[in-house]
Amino acid sequence: MPTKQTKNPMPSFGLWIASLPTMKYIFIIFSVLSIYTSRAQDNSRYTRFINQFDTASGREQKLRYARLWRDQARLDSNRLQEVAALREIMYNDRREFLTQYSDTLLFAALQTKNKAIIGQAYLTKGIAHYSRNQHNDALNAYLKADEYLSDSGARYDIYKLKYGIGNTKYYLGYYHEAIALYKQCLEHYRDKDERGYLNAIYSLSLSYNRLGDFEQSRELSTFGLKEEIRLGCSKMHWYLIYSNGVNDFFLGKYKTSVDQLEQSAQYLKAAGDYSNLAVIWFYLGKSNLALKNQEKALVYFKKVDSSFHDTQYIRPDLRQTYDILIAHYIRNKDFKSENYYTRRSRIVDSVLNSDFKYLVPKVVKEYDNRELNRNYRDALESQAVKTYAIIGFSVLLIYFFVKNRRLRAYRRNYRKLMDQPLDTSVHAPKCDDAETVILKSTKLVDKEISIQDMPKIEKEIRPDVVAKALVKLSLFESTEKFRDSGLMAKDLADFMETNLTYAQQIIQQHRGMNSKEYVRDLRLRYIVKKLRTENRYRKYTDEALAGECGFGSTQNFARAFKAKYEMPPRFFISQLKKDLGED
Repeated sequence: MPTKQTKNPMPSFGLWIASLPTMKYIFIIFSVLSIYTSRAQDNSRYTRFINQFDTASGREQKLRYARLWRDQARLDSNRLQEVAALREIMYNDRREFLTQYSDTLLFAALQTKNKAIIGQAYLTKGIAHYSRNQHNDALNAYLKADEYLSDSGARYDIYKLKYGIGNTKYYLGYYHEAIALYKQCLEHYRDKDERGYLNAIYSLSLSYNRLGDFEQSRELSTFGLKEEIRLGCSKMHWYLIYSNGVNDFFLGKYKTSVDQLEQSAQYLKAAGDYSNLAVIWFYLGKSNLALKNQEKALVYFKKVDSSFHDTQYIRPDLRQTYDILIAHYIRNKDFKSENYYTRRSRIVDSVLNSDFKYLVPKVVKEYDNRELNRNYRDALESQAVKTYAIIGFSVLLIYFFVKNRRLRAYRRNYRKLMDQPLDTSVHAPKCDDAETVILKSTKLVDKEISIQDMPKIEKEIRPDVVAKALVKLSLFESTEKFRDSGLMAKDLADFMETNLTYAQQIIQQHRGMNSKEYVRDLRLRYIVKKLRTENRYRKYTDEALAGECGFGSTQNFARAFKAKYEMPPRFFISQLKKDLGED
């Protein structure tokens, strides 16, 4: 381990950055060097702005001078200085603008035609998305950064990128591969950047913990605590304590674990690091459960769920939160709470499945394969491989021809559906020359129903019975009772306050379909509306969507959706995401 460390001065905006989650912090703190690289080029004209910025006190003043600097650079069409100024604005303005600024930064960087600058901008964009738990967008930006940085010679940024890919592999559960990347970063930053060095130690500690090597993990975090004293850099202190607390849980030292995790939680909450805070709450729940403090444990598990609701941050190991809560409420026969957390668990599964389905092939195909190609570009192709390639190409050609025809049909049906107005109800046929009937029943006095809204029906059903049933049917639609997965034809008749035969006839006459088709139609219209208007539904799996609108099984939902709209629900969602710029 190192014996000497060179200190780097903390930039003026370091305090703001320190409030970010630690696994994200390293990317942003490392971006500082890029600013000074850009500043160093042709800065004589901009010395006044840079000096004003550096000597300004307070974020608002710094933002003012950085914006003047940016505006001057734009007037001069000096893209390098514009990039430098934009970085200063980005790290001094509010966190919610981070992704917007990263887009502006990338636009300016692309105009420089400089590979290293463009690569840095893509890397910054990835960091911004990662800090908001947008793992898919972050990975896309990292991969673009890799394209530009790999041959640029910008070793500093290349190792920042390695750390970012390491975090993605950690999130996906590829801990051995993450460790290999973190070790490279540790060696690179050992004598170059104390914060990056300590961060690499911390990340290695987390990775060994996930592999089940708790002694090695604890040894690393303890070593990190000693190193921070030697280096005089305490920014990672509570994260290393938190890592020890997690290890102590796995080593059966539950009381020690609780003490360390509770101390760390106070710091992380003040820093606004809700991603790591969710992990702390999970292990506080587990430790208290082991100590027989069930009520306290439940409080922490519910905090994990609240954190997911607020931040959408979740990991596969935190998924156990819902199993524990569901099991608890089943034991206590609290079926309302059991049902609530069951539905929440489906949403969690949907988000995890969505992330993993996208990230795993992407990181393997585009990053890992690219790394292999760099090392094995001289691989020879045999004649057998060529033959198989020709056969495979022919098969693929046929497959894509058939698939293309099907996709064209799906797109036509998609456009047809999107051209329809948003609506979740099935309206009765409209009739002209409406003649009004006042119902005389006790419950429906003063309720006006058009007699023309009651087409020719069986003579034995009195008009007041039909009118009353139609009012109830409208209430059934507006209150979304059709979302009940256990709904039977008899339940619908009871809701309409009539018998099954009358209910069937009235629905057939006024909704143009039998009761089963009617309920199915309402459910499909409901979920289509939700998919079109609320982006969180577009992250759900088919199973979660089926549960939301009332279908008893995923297969029934998918089959009904395809029968009505002539395309699978997955195609509709992917096309919708593409149109809305979410893909």
